[in-house]
Amino acid sequence: ISRRARWIILGVIVVLVAVRLALPSIVKAYVNRQLSRSPDYSGAIGDVDIHLWRGAYRIKNVEIFKTSGTVKEPLFAARQLDLSVQWKELFHGALVGEVVMREPRVNFVSGPTRAETQTGEETRWDKILESLFPFKLNRLEIRRGQVHFLNEHSSPRVDISLNDLFATATNLSNSRDLKIELPAGVEARGTAIGGGGFNLHLQLNPITGFPTYLVNVPLTNLNLGAFN
Repeated sequence: ISRRARWIILGVIVVLVAVRLALPSIVKAYVNRQLSRSPDYSGAIGDVDIHLWRGAYRIKNVEIFKTSGTVKEPLFAARQLDLSVQWKELFHGALVGEVVMREPRVNFVSGPTRAETQTGEETRWDKILESLFPFKLNRLEIRRGQVHFLNEHSSPRVDISLNDLFATATNLSNSRDLKIELPAGVEARGTAIGGGGFNLHLQLNPITGFPTYLVNVPLTNLNLGAFN
């Protein structure tokens, strides 16, 4: 091999290494920009880890806050988000992605004014989540999640919560092209306020323009006194 060829190979290696080292900063800036697209909410993340060998990247310490108002609790926060290619769907001819959320928390807030209320309904968060990944979202998994409904202005203060939430949503993009009315499914379980058990079984068609679903949500062994 000639000296010139060796220098070219070395140059290519240096460029590839430089691009790999710069990728986390580039992805972090892009994600922060996407999370702040809403006029009412702004988001920020911590570190980003890139895993090129498995077509994935990891976002740490995600927080999304309402900027147009006085609500202090984040609408959404998570210790970690893993976004990756769903490799087994390649065998079915579909290039789709999956997201795993670790310790996510959602806070819905009720208040006497719009500035003191937080629902997140003003923004299409599904579209923003999809923008963080170049493939259609087909699978979503939640580990140790929490959902809170808060009202700081009531007496007594209200904090109705669902804790230890584990959920899996599959076939959201119908990657296997199932010819059935409700091709996607969601299975979830958790602990409701008062120590009750929460179980959700949902079949739906997320592709249609109108709600099409069948849901079963039993609550068991619920201490109703906890709602007082």
